[in-house]
Amino acid sequence: MGLNDAFDKAKDVASDNKDKIGEGIDGASEKAQDAAPDQFDGAIGDAGDKAKDGLGNL
Repeated sequence: MGLNDAFDKAKDVASDNKDKIGEGIDGASEKAQDAAPDQFDGAIGDAGDKAKDGLGNL
C-alpha cells in the first residue's frame, strides 16, 4: 500500500465517521476552554468550528 492509498483510506474512514469526529472536536474544545484562561474561549471555539467545517470537505 502506497502513501496515496493510505491517505485515501484515511479520508474514507473520516468521511464515514464525520459525526463522531465532530463530537470529538466539540469535547476537545470544551476541555481546552476549561483549561485555558477565559480570554481564549472565543479563539478556541472558532478553531473548533473551523475544524468541523473542514470535515465538510471530505
